[in-house]
Amino acid sequence: MTFFDTTPRGRIIARFSNDINTLDYSLPMNIKNFIPTVLRHSSIWLATWYLSLHALMQRPFYTGRYYTTSIICVAGELVPQFAYLNAAAMLHRALLHHVLRLPSKFFDTNPTGRILSRFSKDVDVLDNVLPDQLIYIVFSIFEVT
Repeated sequence: MTFFDTTPRGRIIARFSNDINTLDYSLPMNIKNFIPTVLRHSSIWLATWYLSLHALMQRPFYTGRYYTTSIICVAGELVPQFAYLNAAAMLHRALLHHVLRLPSKFFDTNPTGRILSRFSKDVDVLDNVLPDQLIYIVFSIFEVT
C-alpha cells in the first residue's frame, strides 16, 4: 500500500487526480509544446511589425494577432481553474453523499461539532490546498523539463 491508498489525505489527492486526469497528463504536455511556439512566433511577429515599412497598413492584422495570443493566454489560465472547480464540486458531492448516508448510530456517537469540523477541513483541503499543490507540481514539471 502506498501513501495514496492508506491516508485520508492521500485518498483525496488520488481521487482529485483521477477527476482531472486531463490536467495531469495531456494538458501539461500540450502547454509545454504550445507556449514556446506561441512565444517564438510572438517575438518574430513583433520584429516583423516593427521593421515593416507598411506597418500602418497592416496594423489590423498584427493587432488581431496579438489579441488572439492574449485570448489564448487567458484561456490557458482559466481552463485549469474550471477543472479545479469541477473536480472539487464532484468530490464535495461525493463526500456529502457518503456523510448523509451514514448510519444514525454514527451521528449518535460522534458530536455534531466534530463531524462539522472534519467535513469543513476536508472541504478546505479540496478548495484551497489541492489546487495550489497541483499548480506547484505543474510548475515543477515545467522547470525540470
